[in-house]
Amino acid sequence: MALQLQQRLEQGKSRLPSSMLGLSTLELELLLNQSLKGIENNELETKGGNYFYTDYFSNTAKSVQGKIPQTRYLETPQIIIKEKGVQYTIQQNPILEARINKLLIKFKKPNGETHSERKIFTKRFRKEREWIIKNQEDIIIYLFGRQKNYIDTGIPLNLQEIYQTDVAHKLDLSESTICRLVKNLTIQLPDNRIIFAQELMPGQKTSLNRGKYALEELQKDESVYNNGEWQVSDNELVPILNDRYNIKIARRTVAKYKSKLN
Repeated sequence: MALQLQQRLEQGKSRLPSSMLGLSTLELELLLNQSLKGIENNELETKGGNYFYTDYFSNTAKSVQGKIPQTRYLETPQIIIKEKGVQYTIQQNPILEARINKLLIKFKKPNGETHSERKIFTKRFRKEREWIIKNQEDIIIYLFGRQKNYIDTGIPLNLQEIYQTDVAHKLDLSESTICRLVKNLTIQLPDNRIIFAQELMPGQKTSLNRGKYALEELQKDESVYNNGEWQVSDNELVPILNDRYNIKIARRTVAKYKSKLN
């Protein structure tokens, strides 16, 4: 994965995409459907211009943000990673891609005929989407390499403390761009688990997740936790967490982690 990322980065950066950046594939589907309605209502006529740069398209892009329930993203991942021998392959979900392509063809030829302005739009749309997809895949390749142990086990103790700053520096992009590229981005892992990309760069949440998991594991030990009550004090938990899970925290932090337990 590391070599694959390096090869992709050597191809160089592209320019920053426009209003499409920050939209999931499902939101792009909504965007194209709304734009098609705009054509039918003659709201997208531009007199030789490009629909891609119209206020209508920009405003529609903003209007579709947040319209998809989180559960939908976990049902339909955008990126699929498969194990192939000792290597892994990464691809866009073919079902989603087919739906986007079908809409673009419909946009380009609404009445069976190609319209020049709509042809320019679809070309620009595809170009921007290629830029977004490339960078999203680069992010996943990098995170997959860094979080391999966590991906294989699903154990929070194996999560590495990765920040958006780390990813931005690696890909030579701004933090805000990284943030929008991974927004609502879901990945299907080789074991068919579906997670949000954000889960692989938890930043300061790493220690909280690890501490919470460790306490949940300690609750299985009757000498430490029994009948719904802790058998040891927070002070006594400090060395236990250190010895068993290599988690070095203060007593007050133990209390904070305990408050996060169900």
